[in-house]
Amino acid sequence: MTTGTQNQAAIPTFELKLPKIGVRATGLPTGHNGIVVKAGSMARADTTPSFQKHNYFNLRHTLLEKGSLVPTDDPKFLRFAEDVVFDSVSAAAAVSIARSARGPKIWHQVGTGQTYEDWYAERVAGPMFDALHAPASFEWTAFFTALAKKLMEYQQPESQKVLLTILREAGVSVPFDGDQTLELEVIDPFTFFSLVLKSDLLPGMNSGASQSTHNFYVLD
Repeated sequence: MTTGTQNQAAIPTFELKLPKIGVRATGLPTGHNGIVVKAGSMARADTTPSFQKHNYFNLRHTLLEKGSLVPTDDPKFLRFAEDVVFDSVSAAAAVSIARSARGPKIWHQVGTGQTYEDWYAERVAGPMFDALHAPASFEWTAFFTALAKKLMEYQQPESQKVLLTILREAGVSVPFDGDQTLELEVIDPFTFFSLVLKSDLLPGMNSGASQSTHNFYVLD
């Protein structure tokens, strides 16, 4: 839990209202299942006996000590003095009404009355995830396919020295062998790929390394 503010643009406002006890809080969703309770929101002052053993009782006490929750002229209520970010809507609800609550059910979107639970379910299944169903297209597959085929020409130990030379000339850090004093003379394809992937010389990753990267393409 942290305190802070959030841009309200294009983000729906949610409301927690309990008319019987006079609690009314507003908040903006943030992250996964989180919510920012807005400054000025009202919370219940008295806690139920069972809530004093609840996980969120200490959180509420911390907010009171920090001044994020402050007393009002009415002893029945507390007020959020600043925006407070909660990592779950249930935590925000429990702190506001001073008892356990099912946050996804108790917060409702202003204007539509939709619960946070239903809104979040639609958000997860909505257009933002449509791209997951699109055919995969990766530019790097052609490069690694060609590189793997080219490595087949360097299976013999004597020819692997050429690979090591190419790596060093391209600026790739090649580890030592055994006691950290002997330079490698042979290299397996997995180690070769590992060193390439750890470097910053792959296509598009470092525009200043085009000359060194050329060695990877031709393997001369």
